[in-house]
Amino acid sequence: MFKLNRVHGKFVIAIFASIGANFSHAKELEIALPNEFSITNNNSAFCLAAVIFKRMNLTIKPVPMLLIRTAKEAQKGTVALTFVNEFTFAGKKYQVIKPKGLIVSKMPFAYSKVNIYGKGKQNLPSNWFSLYRIGVTRKELFLEDQEAKVNYPENIQQVPSLTNAVSLLEKKRLDLIISSELYAEYTKQQLATPEQKALLTKQMAIGNTLYFMSFSEKYLGSSYAQSLASEYDHHYNALQPNDYQHCSMALTLNKLSYLQ
Repeated sequence: MFKLNRVHGKFVIAIFASIGANFSHAKELEIALPNEFSITNNNSAFCLAAVIFKRMNLTIKPVPMLLIRTAKEAQKGTVALTFVNEFTFAGKKYQVIKPKGLIVSKMPFAYSKVNIYGKGKQNLPSNWFSLYRIGVTRKELFLEDQEAKVNYPENIQQVPSLTNAVSLLEKKRLDLIISSELYAEYTKQQLATPEQKALLTKQMAIGNTLYFMSFSEKYLGSSYAQSLASEYDHHYNALQPNDYQHCSMALTLNKLSYLQ
């Protein structure tokens, strides 16, 4: 059980019973993010999400980790929040994970193209998928039935992060990388040399992805996670034009369009 108390002009959530395994009298909620991501300024694709959480009187603390761990840690209840993706390729939608233990918001906070990346600009043949060694951070996007046991082609390699994929490309252990444009741009900003940045040269777009905030049932408790997700969507639907203007840098970062 919880209620809102006004403290120094602000509302603070007061917890009267244990809601989840780790959520007790928290003034901030931890969100699992890939190491390369940032939510600390208006240039972030998370800007609108940050606006919403502020109106929910919640402070969000990023917990950097490998992308491959983000959803798993939220499902385990290590952190309260993370994001999940929905991919669209050739008109078909694929949810990256089956979000067991996560309550997913209905409204996406960011949008990104999904591209093929490689060293310098290349003219890829139509059968590129079978010819090259390809690094992916999300093997699930190649599955129509994510519960199926599938033997992936030997040329498809799952990597724990995009930074790791760039390292493998640099060592010539991969030929191409598939990544969201958002993730690639964040990663490129942190690469040390022009030669490394050239390894993330966009070859062509193959789809798009939406980013959805998700709430850990194990951390928050099922009822409260659902309540937060509903409140989050309510505030999303109440966003005003000036909110989008405030986050305009997120919409035009590196001439990309992250939001629909």
